[in-house]
Amino acid sequence: MLTVALSEKEIQPYLNENICLAGVLTSSISVLSGPLPLIVELKQLLDQRDIACRRLPTTQAFHSSMMETVASDLEALAQTVTLHAPQIPYLSNLTGTWIRESEATDPAYWVRHMCQPVRFADSLVELLKDKDRLLLEVGPGQSLGAFVRQHSACEMAQAAMILPTLPYHYDEQSSSAFLLTTLGKAWLAGATIDWEGFYAHEFRHRLSLPTYPFERQRYWLEPNTSTLPVPAALPEGKKADIGEWFYQSTWKQREINGEMGKDVLPDGALWLLFEDAAGLGNLLAEKLVAAGQSVARVRAGSQFRAVASDLFTINPQEPRHYRDLLRALPGTPTQVVHLWGIEDLSGIMDTGVRFAQAQETGFYSLLNLVKAIERQPDSLHIWVVTSQAQAVTGIEQLEPAKGTIAGICRVIAQENLSIFTHTIDIIHPLDGVLPQARLTDRLMAEFTHGPNELAVAYRGNKRWVQVFEPIYLDKPQSRPTWRQQGVYLIVGGLGAVGMTIGQHLAQTW
Repeated sequence: MLTVALSEKEIQPYLNENICLAGVLTSSISVLSGPLPLIVELKQLLDQRDIACRRLPTTQAFHSSMMETVASDLEALAQTVTLHAPQIPYLSNLTGTWIRESEATDPAYWVRHMCQPVRFADSLVELLKDKDRLLLEVGPGQSLGAFVRQHSACEMAQAAMILPTLPYHYDEQSSSAFLLTTLGKAWLAGATIDWEGFYAHEFRHRLSLPTYPFERQRYWLEPNTSTLPVPAALPEGKKADIGEWFYQSTWKQREINGEMGKDVLPDGALWLLFEDAAGLGNLLAEKLVAAGQSVARVRAGSQFRAVASDLFTINPQEPRHYRDLLRALPGTPTQVVHLWGIEDLSGIMDTGVRFAQAQETGFYSLLNLVKAIERQPDSLHIWVVTSQAQAVTGIEQLEPAKGTIAGICRVIAQENLSIFTHTIDIIHPLDGVLPQARLTDRLMAEFTHGPNELAVAYRGNKRWVQVFEPIYLDKPQSRPTWRQQGVYLIVGGLGAVGMTIGQHLAQTW
């Protein structure tokens, strides 16, 4: 079976008497079934056409004509079972609508369910008609919730109402803690929780209270009663309703406008290129030099060394090597391309080692680079290319250890007004879905036409851009349970937000 990033309409040319449509998961993701050799051949064809696809870990061609050989056996078995009308309404993935009693009690229905496509996308359309519905994903994984968010019928407010019950398999968070967090979110969203059932298996013990009273003597300096004058109107651009202050990250398909041209590259720019081991950096360097740009290449090594006038090696873990590197350059770079984030970490089985490796070549490499800049130009663009660090389509295999790279890029741009960071996420292997030569052209196009995009991802032959859309948060129904004269620990309390919260607690409670 093969998952393909194409809609049901777009997938039709690839169907034949052997390759069947096994499922329609979202408005842009379909599943195919068929004989294994033909599925392997089809995947190679889709890879050549830059269409994102992934083999499913199964040896059976479910929901296809190949299942018809056991259809009679299943129907005979189903006839031995007493089938009842459903007591709880549910959506049929065979029809994409609410199940009918005549279907649920018909053995032939379950045979068709085994042999025909899963209409999950149609079921989602029906499910999302209720704008206030809370969607709870029960069981391991969070794939179903991701499919709902990607569906064209899912609005931003509905996406916030999708709650998983278990963390990802690579998440080190406790499953119990994750489930409790989800339960709390469901309660906040208005769900009725059976608290007696929740606490049914817990035991209570009596505790002796202290034999002395707590002395509630207050030692606090009252704040100055004088207040600053309140402006007659809110500052320009500030919304009066605090519920409108919030945004949610999402990904949208957006192509680059215009064609790449040599004349739009920055004139007289010095490019500092941190090369990867797969050869993508070498291709980029050749493209930039051919376009008349000056390029200095950097490779990871054990020590700082000037191999040539335009080629250096540094130890990614040594901050002083970055200072030595910048001092050895013929000028101040105005463009940086960082490719160390595309290193394939899947071969490192130890999660601790994998995480440390990702930080050394990603997070700390960027941090040390920025700290080493002594002659900061008027404008410095840092292009950070990563692999499988962003959850865009929901079907990619992520490398969570690289998630810190996007965070440090945001902070660098916020704390250095003359530095502009851009992240571009791709998928491994580099010679698979998006060949290196094609990817090189895409990156060159980003350098010339995409400077305003802060976060970009390529999935197959499609370009995705991270955007932030407004989401309205309703006012909580109940006030927080603050305690009068209580003691509170505010982490980061000297920041603007932490200080404001602290002042509010001190004055109010």
